Amino acid sequence: MAGKEYSFQQHNDFIRKYQEGTTRKELARQLGVTVSAVNNRLVRLGVPTEKRPFQKPKEPTLKRFLQCYEELRRFMGALKASALTYYQFQWAYKKLPRFRKAFTEHYNVIQSTYRCTLCEKVFPEEDIPKHARKENTRTGQCRVCLAERRTMILPREMKAQWEKQGGLCAYTGRPMNGGKDAAAWDGDVLCRKVVREMKGKLGKEEFVELCREVVVGSAADGQTT
Repeated sequence: MAGKEYSFQQHNDFIRKYQEGTTRKELARQLGVTVSAVNNRLVRLGVPTEKRPFQKPKEPTLKRFLQCYEELRRFMGALKASALTYYQFQWAYKKLPRFRKAFTEHYNVIQSTYRCTLCEKVFPEEDIPKHARKENTRTGQCRVCLAERRTMILPREMKAQWEKQGGLCAYTGRPMNGGKDAAAWDGDVLCRKVVREMKGKLGKEEFVELCREVVVGSAADGQTT
């Protein structure tokens, strides 16, 4: 079970069962782990025992946690970096309204945004392509940085054409960001790789006409269904 990430609810249920009197052996049986693993988890969470009494977290520690959470965008990583235990966090969240409000604001922002690891700016989800996201840290690379990064490794001729087209596909007008949307030559213009594969050996006029037929056919099919 080493390295496993637990949810808030799982942590809370674990602590509640222990404080209600569930033995460590029974907890181990319910979780399918060893008693030693239960003991280690109790220590990591900072759950108080007779030998380890509870210590209220100090305000500088709570402030440090919020700073780390904003920077790392990872809850357990912020706890570790600020030397705050989960039990202390739980106590502060329940007992200190100001801390609860501050944490909730941070949490809502982090869950609705991603930070670009290249420019360090924070963006809404739609500005970070799915293939460039790291869900566990809510980070990734924004579209602008992906485009700039790609132009840095393009051959000279391709880079010149890329800049001429503004990084946009010659046929769809959409950004060429990598993966299926990577830039590919089609004659003397650049287009998205997926578009190039669809076009095959068709000429430009033939391909455009075929796309029109597909659109018309799809619209007609939609009207009859």
